[in-house]
Amino acid sequence: MTNREVAPTLSKDKRTTMYTFPVLILIITVGISFLGLGLVMPLRALYGRQIGASSTEIGLMTTSFLLAGFLATPAIGWLSDHIGYKNVLWIGLLMHAVLMIAYIFVEDPVMLIGLRGLEGIASVSVLPPTRAMMNTLAPRGRQGEANNPPESYKGYTAHTCTGGPW
Repeated sequence: MTNREVAPTLSKDKRTTMYTFPVLILIITVGISFLGLGLVMPLRALYGRQIGASSTEIGLMTTSFLLAGFLATPAIGWLSDHIGYKNVLWIGLLMHAVLMIAYIFVEDPVMLIGLRGLEGIASVSVLPPTRAMMNTLAPRGRQGEANNPPESYKGYTAHTCTGGPW
């Protein structure tokens, strides 16, 4: 049965809310994790400069984050299929917490580049499993709505148009 066949059979008053307690907990937990990651992003370049990183090394910090995430995505997907996306999500959230604390001990730019690479892996250990959980937790026939809320695009659009952190 396709989504088109399911959705019209649900009347408005019988539709279940998508924002159940487990979904709200998931949104809040992952939101806090990514908020913490995003709030310190502008400070990383300053921190890199403080420990002696050149402009190239600061660029490599970003590159290592994106490249490690890109390369780790298939492995994280495989791991999610084999040990469960909830377990991978917990591992990713734990990695985020540990890596934030690890910044205290960074002494040179190479360590900072490596730490950013590990953060890239942690990020892909959080977002794809979260989307899979949202798909599982969403009411039947509303999985697309759960994985693509219009509110998320408003944030991306506002950030891109204004060039700011909001």
